[in-house]
Amino acid sequence: MAITTNAAPPIHRTWAQQNWMWVIPVSGVVLSAISAVVVYAMMAFMTSPFRNHETYITAVARARANPKVIGELGEPIEAGWFCTGMILNKGLSRTASVEFSTPLKGPHGRGTLYVNATQPADRWQYSVLEVAIEGNHERIKLLSDRDGV
Repeated sequence: MAITTNAAPPIHRTWAQQNWMWVIPVSGVVLSAISAVVVYAMMAFMTSPFRNHETYITAVARARANPKVIGELGEPIEAGWFCTGMILNKGLSRTASVEFSTPLKGPHGRGTLYVNATQPADRWQYSVLEVAIEGNHERIKLLSDRDGV
């Protein structure tokens, strides 16, 4: 004689059901990582026109080579990651213009590089090219006579 039991088959639980206390923290970490990547990509997209622009490259090079800026910030001088400002390409006015600021930092301090320039022909003419050092009210001018106004 065979004995039969009416026992239910074992219930298979998912990983999330077995480890329910890990679901919320892991989800939070994953969402935070995704958010950070999205913000990084957006900022890289927004600042790349500045960082690749001729005036940005020239302005940062002048700041890095200026003895007064080196004296205040130390070496090496690094340009900050984020730029604020605008780039206007030649339109009906047939003049391009750039206006932006970017942070600078060195081992001895921090500052901000300010740039205003126009390009009525084939050469950029800077009206503002200077560095403001944190804690110092005077700005260090980076323009020379050959730059024009």
